[in-house]
Amino acid sequence: MSESTTDYYTFPYKIQKVCVIGAGVAGLIVAKVLMDIGLNVTVYERGGQPGGVWIYSEDTGPVPLFPSTDPMISDPPEEVPDTESSCSSTSHHIRNVSPIYAGLRTNIPTPIMTYFNTSYPPNTPLFSNHEVVLSYLKSFVEEHKLNDVISYNMDVTRVIESENGWEVITKKLKRTENGPTQNDKQKIDLVESNANMEKIGEDRETIPDDNRKDISTHGSDDAEYVGEWREEHFDAVVVCTGHYNVPYIPEINGLKEWANTWPERVLHSKQYRRPDLFEDQPTLVIGSAASGSDISRELASTFKSPVYLSIRSISPLTNVAESVIVKPIVKRFIVSYSDNSNDYDDDSSNYIHEKRSIPYGKVEFIDGTVINVHRIIFATGFMYSYPFLHGIEVGNGKNEDVSKETILVTSGERVYNLYKQVFYIPNPTVSPASLSHAQALLISHVFASRVQLPSLTSMRKAYNSTSIDTMFKTPKAYHEFGTVKAGEYIRELLEWVNSSKNEEAGEKKEVFESWREDMHLGAKELRARELGY
Repeated sequence: MSESTTDYYTFPYKIQKVCVIGAGVAGLIVAKVLMDIGLNVTVYERGGQPGGVWIYSEDTGPVPLFPSTDPMISDPPEEVPDTESSCSSTSHHIRNVSPIYAGLRTNIPTPIMTYFNTSYPPNTPLFSNHEVVLSYLKSFVEEHKLNDVISYNMDVTRVIESENGWEVITKKLKRTENGPTQNDKQKIDLVESNANMEKIGEDRETIPDDNRKDISTHGSDDAEYVGEWREEHFDAVVVCTGHYNVPYIPEINGLKEWANTWPERVLHSKQYRRPDLFEDQPTLVIGSAASGSDISRELASTFKSPVYLSIRSISPLTNVAESVIVKPIVKRFIVSYSDNSNDYDDDSSNYIHEKRSIPYGKVEFIDGTVINVHRIIFATGFMYSYPFLHGIEVGNGKNEDVSKETILVTSGERVYNLYKQVFYIPNPTVSPASLSHAQALLISHVFASRVQLPSLTSMRKAYNSTSIDTMFKTPKAYHEFGTVKAGEYIRELLEWVNSSKNEEAGEKKEVFESWREDMHLGAKELRARELGY
């Protein structure tokens, strides 16, 4: 990469052809603004439709590792043949299964979830379900003819830096008929729904251990795919794969033994869909953010059994239902084979469960209390992971290498070496973390040479001035702004974009309206008034 004699960065070649990975919320707006500014755009989307995380599916995908703390282990790169070819491979499509659950409502009002200068239809609920958001995104695709540049069912398996750009290797996914049989699906329903305990007990006796493990591990849509590999050259790449793909599950004493003993009784929130799919048994949810609050509320409103919520600290998204029993941090999990003849615990001493056929496990917390539970649901978030970015340095799941100027991801808690959280400093022709309309506009204007990046030295200096050691308590906090600072950040990016606008020639400046901030600041109270929680 080259640098001019002034204090600005100069691309070594003209950017004309851009690859966008993902057709979700970020990928759609990135594609639109890149097209608007005159660049040649190709969007690769692994699924069969646009919408990304907002595409609800009953498919829960593969069960994650327990624990899951290293993105390179939980989401390893796929093997790619040496030459273009067509062959079969089993795909667990970890990136193609949404974590959306049926009862989810948006955390923030829909008016502030829009792209600039667009809106939801009149009378749209302030806090909408996934169907409303997906409909908005699909309408955006139709209005701006984005389907003309989106290639669906295309899995990006490698992005390799070359002398004058990037070689992007994709695999065209075509599903065969080798998915689970109807009988398998019925067995899955028996294991997951557990509507009739006696019937489940009988079926579990007749299902061989190996088959049972396969069913619980691979979910209801494990299938054989034919992969046709292709390679194409691009001048620049924008990664819009989102941050809700690879579950983060902390390493806690006893977790591995629990997961090995009862694999169907431990899951991540990404696998959760509806409370009626689970039997009425004591359940522990772990996690203080929106999904933990929502899932524990749904279960508590459906179950007679106690529902517990383990939280480390109160976050802005914590909203615990009165019927949920709050517990502190988990110290350890204990596999217990008791017959539950004494199902008492510290928080519900008058509770004795009627169904004693399934042994409970025990959970001990840091305050010394112990409870009996049947099921554990981790609502502990996700890790950043880019297994297809070949050659860009990643760590080993630890944070000891964060000082390296080429490192991108280590533990998956954050992304390193990004200028303004957008451009990868060692090579700004790749952007691994585009999220918003403002970031998309900046990318398009930089790639089209309408505005210039500072020199590599200046970008590095600016990045170091906001390092984790000086400004942030945890790696994860690096990408979390809060409403006020987010507004300042967006206005900073738009001011940069607007510096290239020629108003005399009719070019309109981009504006971030203050009402968006005001509504965001009052979102929690507004949500409580609209939804009752």
